[in-house]
Amino acid sequence: MRRFHWSLLLGLLLVALGIGIVFFQKPQSSPAETVTKVAPSIHLPRPKRTLRVSPSSPAFVINLPTISAPTPPPESQDSSENQEWVTSQVFEMERLAWFDDPESLSKILAELKSSAPEIREAALNATVNSGSRAAVPYLQKISAETQDAAQRKSIDEAIAYLNLPTLVESLDEDAYGKGKSAPPKLRLTPKTQH
Repeated sequence: MRRFHWSLLLGLLLVALGIGIVFFQKPQSSPAETVTKVAPSIHLPRPKRTLRVSPSSPAFVINLPTISAPTPPPESQDSSENQEWVTSQVFEMERLAWFDDPESLSKILAELKSSAPEIREAALNATVNSGSRAAVPYLQKISAETQDAAQRKSIDEAIAYLNLPTLVESLDEDAYGKGKSAPPKLRLTPKTQH
């Protein structure tokens, strides 16, 4: 029983010491006061918004840089070599979708005009997976040139998907309201109590 009493007494002493440290320490300046001392007025810039391009807008790009021609298929269309080539091109489209650079996007967009429908479909999926809105004007141009109604529909769906606002844009729009060009100025000074 004696050991229990000493353990209980030691536990109570530690709790009292903890309470004493928490409540009786020297008041320190808050982080907001520290920021105010270092930089009295900081205005954080609003994140850049990406331009949504539509044919009716004045910013619509008419003279698009040329995209290279798609990779030509092997000579025999019905051979197993051709099927291997199609499979490798589909894999290449999936691989290129992971890179966020203009060269990869250019290679993907070039394959949208491929003679093999599997490669065109993989290139369209890769374009959507890349999430780059820079592809929208090219997709609009290819959609206008396409004779196949099913392919035009899938390209138009890809354009609509790429033009959807991102989560950051949606939150930004909710926070600052539609049409506002700048966020309210942030005030980092502590409120004084009167």
